[in-house]
Amino acid sequence: MTTVIEAILKSEDLPTPPGVALRLLELYAEPDVEVSEMANVIGADPTLSAKLIEYCNSPLLARAQPTTSIQQAILVIGMRAVKILALSFSLVRTAPSSKVGFDYDAFWARSTATAVVSKTFGSLNGGYGDEEFLLGLMLGIGQVGLAHTFPARYSELVALSIETGTPMTELERQEWSVSHYEISAELMRHWSFPSEIVKQVEAFGEIDANDDSATKQVRILTLAEHVVAMLFEPDLATGEVEKTKSMAETWLGIEPEIFAEVFDRATVAWTEFAKLLSYDASQAQTFDELERRALKGIAQISMGLYAENAAINQQNAQLRVKATVDSLTGLKNRRAYDEDAHGEWERSQRMQRPLVLMMIDIDHFKNVNDTHGHAVGDVALVAVANVLKQNVRQYDLVFRFGGEEFVILVPECDPGSAAAAANRYREAIADLEIPIPDGVLKFTASFGVTMNQPPQSMPLDELLEEADKLLYQAKKEGRNRVCTSFAKPPRTFPNVTTQNQDSINQET
Repeated sequence: MTTVIEAILKSEDLPTPPGVALRLLELYAEPDVEVSEMANVIGADPTLSAKLIEYCNSPLLARAQPTTSIQQAILVIGMRAVKILALSFSLVRTAPSSKVGFDYDAFWARSTATAVVSKTFGSLNGGYGDEEFLLGLMLGIGQVGLAHTFPARYSELVALSIETGTPMTELERQEWSVSHYEISAELMRHWSFPSEIVKQVEAFGEIDANDDSATKQVRILTLAEHVVAMLFEPDLATGEVEKTKSMAETWLGIEPEIFAEVFDRATVAWTEFAKLLSYDASQAQTFDELERRALKGIAQISMGLYAENAAINQQNAQLRVKATVDSLTGLKNRRAYDEDAHGEWERSQRMQRPLVLMMIDIDHFKNVNDTHGHAVGDVALVAVANVLKQNVRQYDLVFRFGGEEFVILVPECDPGSAAAAANRYREAIADLEIPIPDGVLKFTASFGVTMNQPPQSMPLDELLEEADKLLYQAKKEGRNRVCTSFAKPPRTFPNVTTQNQDSINQET
């Protein structure tokens, strides 16, 4: 146990859950609690009793018949939920008798939001979400301990976090070598919370949600904190909404089109819950409103930057284009390939759909440059680029990979169609005629074509290497050819001028 945690636990005026909460903690761990015993414990606290009955009569449950007693409340929502709710209502009042420069109302408003959102995600797929609710509520309680024990310094760090955007956990570790999550776990252990719940809070502070060892509850809590941050932060970071939707899909299997519905369900529940506790829930928004706010914020920032730095913005835009677009052909360049190809490959994996990769090289291009000059070579490159752009589908991606090499990424294309398309591009290139002083220049190109076919997938770098090998094979076999391999022995389309062209077309 670190020195700072010991100092917090030894503080004479450390905020402590009221006696009824401590008794509820004991009952929480008991599987067979009598209704009468639970009612007696709750009934000893009139405020707690009133809140629980108010909850049962709130729009959250939408009951036609009013609840008038604790016994009825237990029957209405069940012993499991009553344990959690009664404990939660009692814990929310955990604060020192005198304020110490820390906004406890704002803290509990945010904590209850995290609790409700955690419960919403935890209740998906038949779960109850009660334990996630309690975890979300107590996750940040370590902040109360730090704010009480080091009031002046903690207030300074809160202000610094707001000013610089530095996460509080980072500032806490710099100052005390411990974050408030670790302190939360120790406080909960000190107050005799169930060990399994304490372990989840400890894991949250130690394990990244992306790690394979992360539990479902750690991922739910992480996602809930991101959702609540979007609600409470005045300025949404660019891409934060999409990032959060991606987390929900990756960690909990919540598809993007369903996420908005789950989000709205959570914010409605939080609004009603906050009313019960008299906390401000004005930040609550529907998902559509949140997305509009994010887009509006981005637009305002962009407009402000443009007004103040129009010339710089224009230069930056030009630099971005130059960085990813080949200046000669107008195609995306190798750098753009490195950025885009990974996304297409991952989408292929996620959607379990094929992804074709074609590598193309102009035959004898060095001879074109040596014989007719680089200016004619440039014209030939532009002509090939235009042929490819005009023939590919709208959502295919064409890149000038380097020199006289091109790459095409073709999503969701079957082997036969891929081979036929490559052969069509080859023929179109062979039909090109570049005017030169003494006539016209004609040339050909060779193709190597392979495919990522989930679930028997090939890593992206190996996919590119395989296409390169097939391209070399096409060159070796005489050029002006399409050599393919779709997890089967390679096939070769001979030169278009050969006599068996009809059989080639039938094969593709």
